[in-house]
Amino acid sequence: LAILRLNDDGSLGELIEKRQNAGNHPHMVRITPDNRFCISVARGRPSDWPHFSWAADKARQKEPGSLEVIEFRDGALGKQTSVTVGDGYQFGSRHLDFHPTSPWVYVQLETQNEIVVFKRDESGVLPAPLQRLCTLENPDDILLRHMQGTVKVHPHGQALYVANRAHEPIPQRNGTELLLKHLGENSFVVYAIDEATGLLTQIQRIDSGGISPRDFGLDPSGSMLVVANCKGHWVKDGRNINWTPRNLSTFKVFPDGRLEHRHKYEEPVPG
Repeated sequence: LAILRLNDDGSLGELIEKRQNAGNHPHMVRITPDNRFCISVARGRPSDWPHFSWAADKARQKEPGSLEVIEFRDGALGKQTSVTVGDGYQFGSRHLDFHPTSPWVYVQLETQNEIVVFKRDESGVLPAPLQRLCTLENPDDILLRHMQGTVKVHPHGQALYVANRAHEPIPQRNGTELLLKHLGENSFVVYAIDEATGLLTQIQRIDSGGISPRDFGLDPSGSMLVVANCKGHWVKDGRNINWTPRNLSTFKVFPDGRLEHRHKYEEPVPG
């Protein structure tokens, strides 16, 4: 984990500090809203599962995941605390987001397709999770490679969004590969947030508009969501086989946080 000074013109300046231990396979770094802590989101190393190890996997990971919570003041790092669930071997954390006005922290477990709720205080992140939920509709019926995209809290704090993604095709006897639509979930799950407790209640599950919604963002007003569905595949849906290209899909966001698909901007088909 490296801390670099940011120059007035936006360019990167001198190296202030470098810390070797930021967890196993750190993927994201966030500064808490109060500017007091730096959090390294470390996903660990998944187990060797038949689905190329990235799946909604309940097996023990090869290396544990964790949140490395580090004191942060004037650009310098201080005391470090590790936060995880259990021994961390079923905690494949990859992204997190903060509630804009309350002390809730929402951590996405990519390896397990789960979301975990924590609470912040002046000491950092409290170790006891408040809630842990699976984000898949049928978690016990997973035959394809699944994982998550990212997690975002609505700017007004009333809703949380998590993306599920599945894009591992099935080899066919003729040498081609097909994605079987009924076996994979490419979706958004929308949760209402109880601002008093931070706890989540699912209010919607909606198709992402493509394959593998890897990243998405909400505009500052919270009225529009844009997602990058980053994979293109031949998809079998019943008896029909069609090419689904990569795309950007847009959604209207209603006051309660629910989504409605509006537009799709597809990658041009080569040739």
